[in-house]
Order: sequence, then C-alpha cells, then structure tokens
Amino acid sequence: MDAIYAAFAEGWADPGGTDPARRDLPRGTLPGRLVTEMLPDEPEALGLLALMLHAEARRRARRNSQGEYVPLAEQDPALGIRR
Repeated sequence: MDAIYAAFAEGWADPGGTDPARRDLPRGTLPGRLVTEMLPDEPEALGLLALMLHAEARRRARRNSQGEYVPLAEQDPALGIRR
C-alpha cells in the first residue's frame, strides 16, 4: 500500500505530464480501489482509498493557471468539487 500511494503522490510533482520518468505512473484512484476490492475488511486499505480520493478531489485546486503549487491554506475549496 505504501508503494501504491508513493506512485500516486509522485505524479503531483509533474502536473503537465512532461517528465518521462513520471509520465506512466498510475493516475487516479484505480490502484486504491483494486486494493479495497481484494482486502475489503482491511482498515488500512480503506484508509488508503479515502486518502487518495481526498487528494484527487483537490487536484484542480493544487496548482494555479501557471502550473505553480498553491499551498493548502490558499487553495479554493470550490475547485475541488466537480459535479
């Protein structure tokens, strides 16, 4: 589970997908969902998926229009909600 989250978080460092070393890293929460399907009663797997879903929901707020990182305290929560 540590490796899944590490690969998931590593993609944040290259939001444009221009770094060849990071380009093919898993995007989204599919790996976390697969772990919870394989281990449905494992609290750590459920926590991993919750953390990944929370981080994914904030994806649009994490960078500004120039691609620069926006600190959490300055992120617009409305950008994290997509319906």
